[in-house]
Amino acid sequence: MKLQANQAILRTSILTLVVALTGLLFTGCSNLQPQFDANGIPAARYRVGGGFEIDYRAPVTGTAVVVEDTSHRVWVTQSVDELESFTFRISADDADLHERLGPNASAATFSLYFVPANAKQRNEKKD
Repeated sequence: MKLQANQAILRTSILTLVVALTGLLFTGCSNLQPQFDANGIPAARYRVGGGFEIDYRAPVTGTAVVVEDTSHRVWVTQSVDELESFTFRISADDADLHERLGPNASAATFSLYFVPANAKQRNEKKD
């Protein structure tokens, strides 16, 4: 009786493992490593720079996203073509900065993320 119960538990465990691994196989890794969080902030692997003065040349076609780090807000999003320059400049005294962040404006920091267009296409093919 105890042997049959152990065999049933073993079969159930193996079946559960097979179902889980099959699910991962068919959904791919894109669900495990999303490109953006719930606020539209790109994943950390796409961070390419930062600061109050940013000059970036896109290695491939994609999207440049500037995020204000302390508030976790997307500040600027711009599509860029391969080898196109992306420029972002903001002063610590900028009225928009103070309007959007209020008293936290003095602690503002900015990060630049670049999400290649082909990264999105690869994820769409997996889904």
